[in-house]
Amino acid sequence: MTLIRCAVIDDEPLARRGIVARLEQASTVEQSYQVVGEAGSAQEASDLLASGLVDLAFLDIQMPGMDGFDLLDRMGHGSMPVVVFVTAYERHALRAFDAGATDYILKPVDQERFEKALGAASAQVIARRNPPAPVTQGFRQRFLVRERGRVRIVDVQDVTWMEAAGDYVALHVGRSSVLIRSTMSALEAELDPEKFVRVHRGAVVQLEAIEELIPQENGRYTIILKGENQCTLSASYRDQLARRLGDRL
Repeated sequence: MTLIRCAVIDDEPLARRGIVARLEQASTVEQSYQVVGEAGSAQEASDLLASGLVDLAFLDIQMPGMDGFDLLDRMGHGSMPVVVFVTAYERHALRAFDAGATDYILKPVDQERFEKALGAASAQVIARRNPPAPVTQGFRQRFLVRERGRVRIVDVQDVTWMEAAGDYVALHVGRSSVLIRSTMSALEAELDPEKFVRVHRGAVVQLEAIEELIPQENGRYTIILKGENQCTLSASYRDQLARRLGDRL
């Protein structure tokens, strides 16, 4: 039996009970969902997630004191479980995927939509437990992009940065972008670490494409890239980028 340990984080007790009930209903003999903790604020959630006992977190965005996005930045990429956002606000969807969320569910929660999100999140939890064998044939050199019945070849060196977009990754080439079906973690493992670096849960940039770093609030930076592109450097990845650039930020 596969056991997936879950946390339910929402400042509304009724909303938490609803998610807990759906998880209990979804449990089977082959795959079980155990709620190891609930939290009504991001501060409470921080301690729960830091315990290392959570595989999958259902996370509200707007909460007292610190919202769900702030919580992700505060925790850092290395200690976060798989995340599914559950919120009443559709406008946060793009930012949620940029933050590395597996899925985004709107309130009131639709059962079919919940089951779909739970399936995708469960698959990601299992994939984390069973990582693929290291690539031995070298780093990826090109992408095959399928567009309107044709296959376009994109050289890796032409990609200035990449960002997560649900079940896809957007490759930014100059002023245009194309989508390939992949996850950011899987794609990052295929890239030469001497040329590409993670700057956000949902973004990887080519080091040589970085032209400028503009400080923002809460330790973030705006990264200006070649081709008039830009993306965000989150506080949790700042030191990593600084080491790759050979200086302090």
